[in-house]
Parts: sequence; structure tokens; C-alpha cells
Amino acid sequence: MMSGFRKNIRNMVDHIKVPSDSLQWSGEFKILFSGFKSQEIVALNYVIKAVEILPDFHLTGLRSINYDPERKVEKIISKHENYGSRRIRSNISMKDNTFGKFHNSAKGITLYKFIDKYQFLAILYHEIGHYVYYNILNGRDKKKWVNKLFQLGKFLNAYSSKNGSEDFAESYACYIVMPDELLKVSHEKYAFFHDIVFKNFIPKISVLI
Repeated sequence: MMSGFRKNIRNMVDHIKVPSDSLQWSGEFKILFSGFKSQEIVALNYVIKAVEILPDFHLTGLRSINYDPERKVEKIISKHENYGSRRIRSNISMKDNTFGKFHNSAKGITLYKFIDKYQFLAILYHEIGHYVYYNILNGRDKKKWVNKLFQLGKFLNAYSSKNGSEDFAESYACYIVMPDELLKVSHEKYAFFHDIVFKNFIPKISVLI
């Protein structure tokens, strides 16, 4: 699975052109990036680079990645989103000052705040982890995660012990940014991400740090 700057990216809000030779990719996927010009912590090109180090198949069907500190995108999505069991919360509840959110019905990710590029990466990959969990991971592997690996009780932090989805999202982000930390916490979870989730693909986080 090859990754790199070959994704068909459409930026309709920030109006930053991507060189035509970088738009070629073995698929018809388009990701809308919006709002990132309104902050100065990470440039849009850095955001794109953070996404392009991921394996291509993790991005299948993902429609948008937004920076929305005023929650304008959420207000629009909330009018159409199913608020039943498929509504996915972010890693911190809304009333407790949410940093990011994955909208399953809209197949989009929204970041609300981050103080530096490291927190940006942690939030971005956590929310993409939710996307992968609900849209890419097959039922058999998801069942293995919930019924076996989550039950091991080996967690990166207190929040990851909340449920299988949050444990997966936290572990997903950790595998990308600090793989040695995930390996230290759980060899079984590390192997699951390496062999099953990423299919031996190694994200090149060094280009971002």
C-alpha cells in the first residue's frame, strides 16, 4: 500500500492550490480541508502532509477535515446528523471543552482547538482512528479488538479504558506518533495495529516532527 503526496485533494475553502502533479492518486478520493488558514499553529501543507503519511486505504470515503473553533461546521452537520447510536463523540465531551470530533454520518473530522503541532497530531489521528474503526475495520477484526484486546485491561490512559472505540482511537494515534509507547503498554495491541490495521505499513512520522 503506497502512500505519499499522490492523493486527489480538493481544497475549496482555504483556496490554496496543490501542484497538479501531486493530485494523481490511484483512486477518486477527494478530501476537503477547511478552516486551517484561520490559525497559525500548523500550515495547511503540514495538515495535508500529516494525512498523506497514512496508508491510502484508511482514507477511503473520508470527505473532510475541518478546523472549526467556532463550531460552525458542527451546527450545519447537527441539523442532518443521526443523534442515535451512530453519533460518535470526540475524546472529550462537549461540555468539557471538546478538542475534536468525528462525524460518522458526514464522514468528516473536525478539530476545534490545539495549542501546538504535537497536540494537533494527537487529535487528528485520534479522530481518524474513529473513522477507521467505524468504516474501515471489518467486523471480525473489530470483534477481536472489543472482545479480546480491550478486555486485556492494558490502556494508554484512563480515557482509553472508556470503551473499545476510544481505546482503538487512542491506540491508533499512539501507533503513529509514539509506536514504542504502545508496544510498551501492550505487545498484543501493537501487533494488532501493525499486522491488521496498518497491514505492515509504517507511517513516516519523522517528516512531521
